[in-house]
Amino acid sequence: MRIVVCHLTRMLEGRICVAGIDMETRQHVRPVFQRERMDAFMLARNGGPFEMASIVRLPDARPVGRPPEVEDHAFDWMRASLEQPVEGGRFWRMLERVAGGSVEGLFGPTLTREPSGSCWAPEGVGRASLGVLLPPARPQLQLEEIRGRQRVRLSLREGGHSLRLSVTDIRFFEADLATPSRAAVESVAARLCAGVEVILGLGLTRPYARSDQEAPRHWLQVTAIHLRDDPAWRLG
Repeated sequence: MRIVVCHLTRMLEGRICVAGIDMETRQHVRPVFQRERMDAFMLARNGGPFEMASIVRLPDARPVGRPPEVEDHAFDWMRASLEQPVEGGRFWRMLERVAGGSVEGLFGPTLTREPSGSCWAPEGVGRASLGVLLPPARPQLQLEEIRGRQRVRLSLREGGHSLRLSVTDIRFFEADLATPSRAAVESVAARLCAGVEVILGLGLTRPYARSDQEAPRHWLQVTAIHLRDDPAWRLG
């Protein structure tokens, strides 16, 4: 199996999550370790195989997904290899071919929208946990301070609703994967305001509960922000 990486996200405690498009089926694939989360050593800049807008070979990948994470594929990380980068124009065209026009079209009718702009699906329910969106309106990107910490947020009007989603795209964070990169956020925010075309990667989190009184849920987040003026923006 060969995938083109189009989602590259940061997680807690130095972990990462990677996903891409299968070059044969054009379906989403999320490479996962069987018993643990993926560490940042798997990034190309750290000697690993994964980089945005690049072809990665997964010779022994096998499906292990369950709803809504139907894209999960177990793989042997020692056999995974970075094959080559993808030219920006080709990468953008691939994104256009697989993109949908609405959140519900990508993830189905099980999503619940909250007045705050958050969006979630019940645990273990749904037809997909990854998607690529051609947003119907221009989104806005900002840094917000929440409980004393800087957070990257994207606001978007979609389907008659206002969404306000967490951004986990690893390119918007410093090397520690925790500190937002103000330079990256401000650069992309300005280009969005200027009208540069954008395609968004979206994903549902693994289920978790925000409080003891709440059932675990899969929360919608922005896993990638792809801009037409530099589609193959990589970590380097």
